[in-house]
Amino acid sequence: LRPDLTVVKKASFYTMPFSLNLSSGPLSSLKVRKALNHAVNKQNLIRYDLLGNGNPIATLSMPGETGHNPSLKPYEYNPAKARKLLAEAGYPHGFTLDFLVKKNAERTAKIVAADLKEIGVNLNLSLVSDADMIKEFRSGKYGMFIGSCPDPLAHSYFIQGIVLFSKSPYAWGGNHEFDDMLTKMAAAANPTESEKLALENDKYVYDNAMSIFTYQKILVSSFNKTLSFEPYITGAPYFFRAKFSEKKD
Repeated sequence: LRPDLTVVKKASFYTMPFSLNLSSGPLSSLKVRKALNHAVNKQNLIRYDLLGNGNPIATLSMPGETGHNPSLKPYEYNPAKARKLLAEAGYPHGFTLDFLVKKNAERTAKIVAADLKEIGVNLNLSLVSDADMIKEFRSGKYGMFIGSCPDPLAHSYFIQGIVLFSKSPYAWGGNHEFDDMLTKMAAAANPTESEKLALENDKYVYDNAMSIFTYQKILVSSFNKTLSFEPYITGAPYFFRAKFSEKKD
């Protein structure tokens, strides 16, 4: 490392969430969704996608966010269990899905696709830019979508609302029971009640495997030692409190 640089690592509210077609096709089955989660090797995903700079997560929420349920543990990597669940769901030989991938999630998508292929689930990847993402998403031809997602609100509600709420442009059909739960939590005026409901929502997302759960990204920042800078936990660039000290001769 250069002696004039400082390297800082800090966990962030940034993950790679999957949006799944919960209303029709193979992914409408809870056993199938659980199988997908058991098929993903999160440690390898973190190693090859983030060069080790991440932590596995159990749901779409992350430690430190309001509404994160710390009692939940990530689905274990167990391909044999995943195959068994697929067979029980009526897919002993697997199935094929069209997979919409935002360009900034290409590497993540390919690593997960390789894991799922091992249990007989084949994904046809279609890369898409930000400009074309919504149009392709609305085409109705895909069963799965992935794109990076920081959480600027520091609340589990944000990513859940984008990926799972049925009225979101990034959700297929959704789950109306969860819609009601999320709406009730957001409308709760009492902070204690709101957080209690948010923890219940997080468990519901986990129990119903409403997404493929991946990792919490650890931000790695490198900057000149004369700069005083603390990376913002949401993962968004935030430089208002950054400042340079005067160099001494």
